[in-house]
Formats: sequence, C-alpha cells, structure tokens
Amino acid sequence: MSRLWTTPIVEQIIARNPDKSVYLIADYKTPSGPAHIGSLRGPVVHQAVTRALIRAGRSAHYLYGFDDFDPMDGFPSDLPDEWRQYMGQPLANIPSPDPQFDNLAAYYASSFLEVFTYLGLTPEIIYGSRWYREGRYDQSIERALNHSQTIRELYLSVSHSEKPTDWLPIHMLCPHCGKIGTTQATAWNGKEVTFVCRPDLVTWAIGCGQVSTQSPFGGQGKLPYKVEAAAKWSFLDEDFETAGKDHMTKGGSFDLAAAIAKAVYQIEPPIGRGFPCEFLLHQGKKMSSSKGLGHTAQQAKRDLPTELLIYKLGVSQPNLQVEFDLTGEAIPRWFDQLDGLLKQAFVDPDSEAAETVKIFYPGVKLVEYRMRFSQLAFLSQLPNVDLFEFAKLDKGSVLSVDETAALVERLEYAKYWLAHFADDRVRFILQTGPLSELSLDSAQLDFLRAVAKIYNSRSGWTGPELHTELHQLKAESGLEPRQAFGAIYQLFFAKESGPPAGWLIAALEPAYVATRLALVQA
Repeated sequence: MSRLWTTPIVEQIIARNPDKSVYLIADYKTPSGPAHIGSLRGPVVHQAVTRALIRAGRSAHYLYGFDDFDPMDGFPSDLPDEWRQYMGQPLANIPSPDPQFDNLAAYYASSFLEVFTYLGLTPEIIYGSRWYREGRYDQSIERALNHSQTIRELYLSVSHSEKPTDWLPIHMLCPHCGKIGTTQATAWNGKEVTFVCRPDLVTWAIGCGQVSTQSPFGGQGKLPYKVEAAAKWSFLDEDFETAGKDHMTKGGSFDLAAAIAKAVYQIEPPIGRGFPCEFLLHQGKKMSSSKGLGHTAQQAKRDLPTELLIYKLGVSQPNLQVEFDLTGEAIPRWFDQLDGLLKQAFVDPDSEAAETVKIFYPGVKLVEYRMRFSQLAFLSQLPNVDLFEFAKLDKGSVLSVDETAALVERLEYAKYWLAHFADDRVRFILQTGPLSELSLDSAQLDFLRAVAKIYNSRSGWTGPELHTELHQLKAESGLEPRQAFGAIYQLFFAKESGPPAGWLIAALEPAYVATRLALVQA
C-alpha cells in the first residue's frame, strides 16, 4: 500500500530532532506582481506538512514570509508606466497603486492572501522588510560580512559562480535614490559599508552613481537571496522548507544556501532538499503569467472550487508535474478523482484516503452520495428536470442535509463550468427539427423504432429501468454501442455521444420524448 507523500517528510523531521517542542515549517515569496497559480503549490504543501505533524501528535507552526525588501527587478504588466521610476527600489518602499495599501508589496500580498483564505491556509504572515528594520538580521549581516571570503569561495565551489575578490555579500540601500538593486559594496570596516550606486550594474534599473558609507544594520542593507535564506534558517531554527525544482537542482539556490548555513552560521539546513515542488503546466508548457500561459492565483480562485484546487495543488505528489488546462473534459475528470478519494474516506475511516482528507480537507463533511459532476452538468441543461428528485433516485434514498448542500454547491459550479470551460460536445440543446437534419442510417432508424415501442409500452420510466431495456435492445440489434446510442443522442440533441441514454430519456419531459420518437414511426 502506498503512503501519503507527507509521511516520509514527517518521519525525517521528527527523527532529526525528536525532542523539539514545536516544529517550524516555513515558506517565502517575493510579492513582485500578481501571484501565479504555481505560487500556491508551496503554501498548500507546507500547510499539509504542518497538519501532518500535528496529526502525528506533534506541535507545529507554519510561517509564511513575504520577501518585500527585495528590489523590483521586473515590471508588472498591471502597473502604470509611471511606476517604472521605482525599478530597483525595495518593494516595501514603493507606493501602492491602490491607496488603501501601505506599499506595492502589501498591494500584491493582499491579493495572494485572499486566496490563502479561500483555500483554508492558516500560516503566520511576516514581512521581511520589518525584520530588517527591526534589526532581526543585524547579527546575520555582520557575520556574513565578516565571512565574505568564505561565502565567495562557496559561490565558486558550489554554484560555479566566481565573485570578484572585493565582492561583499550585502545590497545597500542608497540614501540618495532609494534603490537597493543597483548598489555594489566595496568595503567593510566592521561598522560601516562603503558602496557605489552604479548606473550600469543591472539591466533593469539605473543607479544614481553616488558613493556612500553607512551602517548596513536596521534596514539600511539587505543580504543576497541565498545568504539571506541561510540567515533565516539560523535565527528561526526551521525544520522544513521546500521550493520549486529550479531551486533544488545540484549547485542551485538550496545547495548554496545550505553550504553557507553550515560554514558561516554553523547550523544544518532544514529538510526539504529531497522534496522539490514540480512545475504546473498549461497545455504542456510551464505556466508563465507574464507570457499569458495559465492562471494567476486570483483567476484560479474565481474558476475552481476550493476542494478541486487543493486536490490539484497538494493531494498529488509535489514532485510530479500537474497539467492545469481547465478546458475540455479536465474538470469533470478531476471531480471524478476527487469523488473517488472522498468516497473511499467515507467507506473506510482508517484508509490512506481518510488520512489524506483529514490533512487536506479538515473541515469537509464526508457523505455517502455525491452526484457525478458530468451527469449534473448534463441534467442542469434540461428543462423541467427536478435535480433533487433525480438525485434521490440515483442514490436510492432521500438525500441527507449535507448531501443536499453539496449538490446545491456543485450545481452552481456546473453552471459556471458550462458557461466558461465546457466545449460543444457537452452542451446540449433539445432538438425540434425533422429527421432529415440528422445523419441516421436504416439500422439506426430500426433501433429507434424499437426504442419507441418499448418507451410507449408504459409510463413512469426510471433511469435504471430504461438503461437495462436499452442495453437489451442494443444487444438484440447487433449494432455497436456507438451506433445504437449515437442514434438516441442524435434524435434528441444532434450529438454523437452523451451521458447514459436510459438516464437521459428518463430525465426528459415524457411528452417531448414521445414527440421525437413519433418521428421515426411516421
């Protein structure tokens, strides 16, 4: 029996430090623009590990940090051009286009946090700029500057990146132009850093050219990303942090930060190196909001129900790529997979499925019956269909309060899916035209006459009853299923395929069915 993917992670965390009172799970993101849906995979994964530790009887705390002291090094497409003047400044120091937010970072973080609430994610939220300004990084900065040569050597040996002999691991905040992405430190005397704000240091921002000397502490300087990661691990004592696979390659960001953590800060890095998060794909390509490929996090919140979004982001193995194309039959297929998980959890409370549900869906109400999404989407298009009566027949008994609530919620989403993502194959319009508009051969017409004879022999047909009768007729006709049932779909919807034909006919208004079947008897 396979194990839930959180199990080996939890086992490693506990084994490394079995007596720790509270385990810390942490994740970070730079709030530099509208968050991509791929940015949600990390938060869902880290929340799951936190819950799994708690399920294992341990105390755990989940921290999510916004690295808002990073410079704006790319221009978001949703900003007015006048914001280009702030390129190179810390995101936390750039004004927000919406005055209700303190700065640009808070503006983008707020939108992302709305999706956290939607998904039921509950980390403690921190902002890196505050830690810098409050002096939380001061000792780490001093230690990094005092070990500059060691860090330069690690850049070369681990990442094969050669730094100049006078390179220092600090980005200083220019007091003249306010930029942090254009400064280059040249000297450190143990108290202050001398640096130049270079016009040509990077391609995405232009420094003012001023030379300055100032303390790097209290928010006047920032550690480079990989050094900063090691510093955070040292003063937070993290137990687990993973990231996208591009950070987890050999010699990549995680490896270099881990080497700095050991050599400079004398601590072990958190567990996470062996559990990278794979990319989300859109039509086989890595998602990129800047290139218009895939969804932003806010769009995903709009277009997918909570339980389905969590299923795709977290329940599947984090180290497996996930195709996130919402068109065609993708969403009905995902609902079938999710329903299978929930059904197994309902039937067997001790199963892996039940444990999965407890970790990823702690508030879900398990029920015996959920109408299949594709069937509900079809029925919602038919006039005069009592969905709740149909669901009662489908289940074989009266729906519970929770089952009814689940049906109502799913019905609303089915209508949204039909309007935005379903293709023409699953959109059904009742036909009223003559047989001459259809492509039916003589064998199919004979089959429909047999269907008419059976249907007119009595009233009050149920879906299961007609289903049995139609399959018997198909067997007697010698037709292939596609020919036989395709004739029914053509007659009523001008389609070649559709949902189970017996259920379909039983769901339609009897007078309409009789009228259409009369055409083949004329």
